[in-house]
Amino acid sequence: MTRLYLMLSAGGVAMVALGYGFAPHTAVGSLVDLPMDNVDQVHILRAVMGLYLGLVCFWFLGASRPIYARAAVMTVVFFMFGLAFGRLASLVLDGMPSPFLLGAIFVELGAGTWGLFILRES
Repeated sequence: MTRLYLMLSAGGVAMVALGYGFAPHTAVGSLVDLPMDNVDQVHILRAVMGLYLGLVCFWFLGASRPIYARAAVMTVVFFMFGLAFGRLASLVLDGMPSPFLLGAIFVELGAGTWGLFILRES
């Protein structure tokens, strides 16, 4: 179960990261109402891509080497709950986001919760 969790988490986050980094105008512009008309915006998204891909590499390592599995699951849990917390804070402070971003909250809460179950079982 741990291996599946890490592989699914890594694969999903890698797709988001690559969208941010290689096609920010398409990936972000088609999902939310955020114009990508500034080099700084694209630069920030490409930096986020690098951060996400760094974690993805660790998650794949954890999926392939049991010695790293528990630490990798822990980072997925913190990553997912961290994103969800930020989105929930924005929901309270800023109001309702687009349906896509609202759905992301549930995906992140679900992935974080699944990771907690894996940690409890291991």
